[in-house]
Order: sequence, then C-alpha cells, then structure tokens
Amino acid sequence: MNPDFQIVVHGEELLETCSSEYRKMFDKLEDVSSKSDILRLAVLKKEGGWYFDCDFVPLRPMSELYEAYDMSKNCFLTKQWDVGVKRIANGIIGISQDAEAWDEIDKAFEETARGELVRTSFGPLLTTRVVTRTPHVTIGQVKDFYPIRFQADTWPYLSRFVKSNYSDAEKKIVFKDLNPFMFHLWLGGKKYKQPELDKLLNREPSAVTRGKSLSLQVVCILHKESEFTNEHVNKLYKKVGECLGINHEFICLTNNSNGIRCKTIPLLYKWPRQWSKIELFKPGLFKNYARKIYLGLDVEVIGDIDCLASVNCKLAMPEEKSGLDMLIWEGNYSVIYDAFRLENERLINSSSCSDDYIRIHASANFGRPDSIQSLIPGIVPETKPLENDMRIMYPMIGENK
Repeated sequence: MNPDFQIVVHGEELLETCSSEYRKMFDKLEDVSSKSDILRLAVLKKEGGWYFDCDFVPLRPMSELYEAYDMSKNCFLTKQWDVGVKRIANGIIGISQDAEAWDEIDKAFEETARGELVRTSFGPLLTTRVVTRTPHVTIGQVKDFYPIRFQADTWPYLSRFVKSNYSDAEKKIVFKDLNPFMFHLWLGGKKYKQPELDKLLNREPSAVTRGKSLSLQVVCILHKESEFTNEHVNKLYKKVGECLGINHEFICLTNNSNGIRCKTIPLLYKWPRQWSKIELFKPGLFKNYARKIYLGLDVEVIGDIDCLASVNCKLAMPEEKSGLDMLIWEGNYSVIYDAFRLENERLINSSSCSDDYIRIHASANFGRPDSIQSLIPGIVPETKPLENDMRIMYPMIGENK
C-alpha cells in the first residue's frame, strides 16, 4: 500500500535515543502507556517520520493523505473527538526533525514534567496543549481517522469487516458514506481474556446498535423545589431527540408534570431536591431496558451523543467536583435505593449529596464507577463551543442559561 515508505518497528532500544530529560521522566513513570507516550516523541525527535499506534488499520495509501492535507507545516496531528481542537490524539503523529512545532512540544514537555502527572499527561493532554499554542500543526479530522468507535456495539461489524479482508461491501456497512484513511481498533482501555473477546466479536449486533427495539432510556428529573421549569425539560427532550440517532424513550421523573411534553413518572417520595436522584435506582422502574442515561437539566446537548449509548461500561459517573450532572448505567443497582430508604432520615438534612452517596455504595457493592470523562474524552468542552458541529454538552446555568 505504501511502497515509498520504510516501516520500522521499534522496541526497547528506543531508550538509547532518549534525551536526558526524556529518559529521566521515562524512568520516573510506572504506567506503560505513559512510557510509550515519551518513547514515541523521543524517536520522532531523533529521526522524524510518522508514528502510528499498532491498533490502527490502514485503508488508503499515504500518498492520498498527502493529497488531502497541507503538509507544509511538517507536523501532523489528529482530532480524536469532534470538539474543535480541545482534544488532540497522539496515536498518529507525523513530524520532521526540523519542524517548528518542536519548540512548543519541548516547552509543553518541560511544563508537564513540573506539574501533577496523570495517565495522559504526555499523551493527548500534551498534544492538545501544543495545538492550542502554535499554528505550525496540520490537524486531521475525526472522520478520516476515528470514523467509528471500537466499542462493544461496534465489534461485530468491525470483526466482519476484518474477516472480509476489508471488502468494499463491508466497508460500506461500517463507514456508510465516509472514506477514512484508517480506523482505530481500540478496546477502550479494558483488558479481555481471549475467550471473552472471541464471544464479543462473534455475537450478533446488539439491539441498541440496530435500533430495531427499544433498549435505551434517557431520563431527567424535575423537582418542584429546583430552579428549573418544564421548559428546561422540553428543551432537553427536543435536543436529545435531534442528537441521539438511536431508538430510545425519554422520561422525566417529576413531582410537577404540568406542561411537560415527554413521558413522566411521579417522584415517589418527598425527599429534598438534592436526593431525588436516588429514585433512579428504584427496583422495577426501568425493567426490560438495557441502558439508562440520566442527564441533568443544567446540561445542554450540542451534537451527536450516540457515544453515550455505545460506550463500554456498567456504571459511569462524572469525576468528582466536575460540575457535570450525568449518569450512565446498565443492570440492577437497587441496593443504592434500598440503602438510602433505611437511612434517609439521618441523611436528608446532612451536607452530603446524592452523587457522593451513589459513588460510595456502588463502589462498596460493585467496584468504583467508571469516569465519564475518561471513557469519553472531550465530553465537556472547556468553554462554550464556537463550532456548530461540536459534540456534546456543557452546563448551561449562569451566562449560558
């Protein structure tokens, strides 16, 4: 496919190419993926060229990529999510040894090394910082490199595509009208044993993906003591209908149903507003539905949110103190509801909140919930988006209300 390119697979010998700053940080870090982030920068700084994560599958030759994009800046990075330049991946990096972007990369590396480190500090967080500070980078679009999420509901389609030796017929099924240069076979950071993976890859596509049966519910809560009104419910109901391309049912749990256009379910208890979210886990409330998505009324939807239905998780919550009011869950978590009913008199007037309570009891019984922001990077733009095609949500209380 690319006869004019030399393909080199590097290993531990990369350590010998590292500068002292890179080597010092490499030795300090324990996380393997963080070490890999540093090694790819080290070899590119020494040799230049292209880096690709080994789980990318090429579909078109590099010559067509050079025809489609302006490579005169000598540095190429890609968007990973459709949120402007707020999330830039590092799974694809094309850069020459003398690229002007290296000045900003080196500065970003030094700043990152001095700060608090997380798993993606030298990965997408660093590349995103670089792109926001220098014009000397060409940005590849999501549709060309990350056209479909390799997650539970897409595995059967992608598996058949691979088994067909990437036939045009299966390509049309998977990517529809898109013509990507490659796609990313990413397992979402979860490790699978081979029998489990084989079972997932060979199963029939799920009802959520096919859209042929109702297996998804989107829920909000309107409490009469809150600052929100039926118009906030109706606005969220309308936007979810426009931006969620998967068959679903929208429901509002409320003790004030006047003027609400969607289906409503009464709040059963006279619990204060901050505790009403506990009723989401009432036994039997959502029976026969595979996935539930709760959205707070301080959330505004601004684009495609199908990822909320397909992301691989059992229970996902926002990071603590993030300000995002959202839950994603599957299965029976009624233990949270049952526990609160037994001790609600003690808690109702306390300074605790329902999110803390849900997180504590879910962790104790099922393991710590997944982080929504980690599962879907870019889910909340840092500022109000400026582009109409940007996904997905930001709080609308305050100046955006």
